Amino acid sequence: MTNWIGVNNDKFGVTLSSCVAVADYIDPTDNPTENTILQPLLLASRRSCHGEGNEYLQTGDHHYSFSLTSHKSGWKNGFAFGKQANEKLQVIVNPKQYAEAFLPEEKSFFSMEGGNTIISTIKKGEDDNSTVIRFYDLLGEDSKTQLKSFQNIKKALHTNLIEEGIENLEINNSIIPFNLG
Repeated sequence: MTNWIGVNNDKFGVTLSSCVAVADYIDPTDNPTENTILQPLLLASRRSCHGEGNEYLQTGDHHYSFSLTSHKSGWKNGFAFGKQANEKLQVIVNPKQYAEAFLPEEKSFFSMEGGNTIISTIKKGEDDNSTVIRFYDLLGEDSKTQLKSFQNIKKALHTNLIEEGIENLEINNSIIPFNLG
């Protein structure tokens, strides 16, 4: 499912990401503008599918969210944002807060560089205290990427999905170059 919409010209692009399943770029008003508009559509059934069915009152609060960004022209420069804005981090464990904890704003625990790679999971290893990081290429293509951390990485291992080791990975200053197939 695609939950983002983008427009581009030869100078720049704009991507709108939304939690709703449908988006449009046509002005539906009685006096439409000629400009392109991006809009998430919140669809609501008003009546039962049965011909004599009741109307749906749809009481209560209805919420949706969206994110908007500009970028260099081309859908490939915006679709990662479109997907990421809808994939909120889910905290599974609420660890102890340390009074002296400090992570500068310009640092990240982990980040990816190169290709169209997204980190999908960061979790504790099943059998030990290791950190498991899962990532993939959005286009499903072979790509060269780098996993970076602000912390010192002592050992890196390429594994399969059930976390069985395949090969040791090179580490250069807490940067792990990786060929993603």
